[in-house]
Amino acid sequence: RGLLTSVLQPTSRLYRSVVPPRGRQSIHDFTRNMMYPGRVVNNMLQGRWKGAGDESLRFLTNTTVGVAGFFDVASKWNIPKSDADFAQTFGNWGWKPNGYVMLPLLGPSDDLHATGKLADELAIPLNYFYPYRLASYASGYNNLSERTEPAAQLISTESDSYTATKYLWTYGTKNQLPDWKTTG
Repeated sequence: RGLLTSVLQPTSRLYRSVVPPRGRQSIHDFTRNMMYPGRVVNNMLQGRWKGAGDESLRFLTNTTVGVAGFFDVASKWNIPKSDADFAQTFGNWGWKPNGYVMLPLLGPSDDLHATGKLADELAIPLNYFYPYRLASYASGYNNLSERTEPAAQLISTESDSYTATKYLWTYGTKNQLPDWKTTG
């Protein structure tokens, strides 16, 4: 709570005032492009061959025409997204989440999603090479900066923010299907 309101919220505000929305979106697009290996592997582990093909076409398009993924040309060309991660894969294989945990800096989770997040991080190629690992951390902060204001608002308005967050997390993930698909 203290870290969020005294460090992350003010630095995120400063970051968002310095880096324009298009710049933050390009960093987000680049990060999503670099996470391709995890998505394609998870699509295949779930037997979603069309999803793996769509993600491969998106990666090829965004890496070449989208200048290393800084621009999401694939969405403009209506190439479908097929998001897949390890939490979805583990859930598809029958793992039922047990328990709730508040992870420092990462927020609410459960055993399924926490393990899935760890496996997702291991599937990011940038994390294995020192200078590029810094880019992975920077892109993580870019994504985090967009969520600090709503999180700080929840903490400041709720008398018991832990219980409220637990309720929202549990409700939001209760009926989550392991094969989300998005377009656009």
